[in-house]
Amino acid sequence: DHIVVTKGDNWKEELKAKVKELDATCAFDAVSGEMTGDLLDVLPPKTGAVYTYGGLAGKCCNINPMDLIYRQKQLKGFMLSHWIKDGGTMSMVSRMLSTSSKVNSGLGEDGWANTHYTD
Repeated sequence: DHIVVTKGDNWKEELKAKVKELDATCAFDAVSGEMTGDLLDVLPPKTGAVYTYGGLAGKCCNINPMDLIYRQKQLKGFMLSHWIKDGGTMSMVSRMLSTSSKVNSGLGEDGWANTHYTD
């Protein structure tokens, strides 16, 4: 429901304000590269964490070590199949059912999701 376009000069300030407004403490990053460091930068100290699950940029993450050392933010890898398997069989079945129902609710009859953005 909240979108910040990263094309302009002030997008990081906009994102930081949105993070504060929503009291957000984590971000999920499929791009990696410079974006990972930018996301970590706008998150709050001690509770901020970026979960990286892709490398679309094809580059290494750009992280300020001060965010990790002094501000106690975290960078974590996330792989859905590992998360689903954590906690044993009952947990795995529960997570699979919950995840698939959330994904399926956003799909159309043809199996594709349709999203429309307007400026």
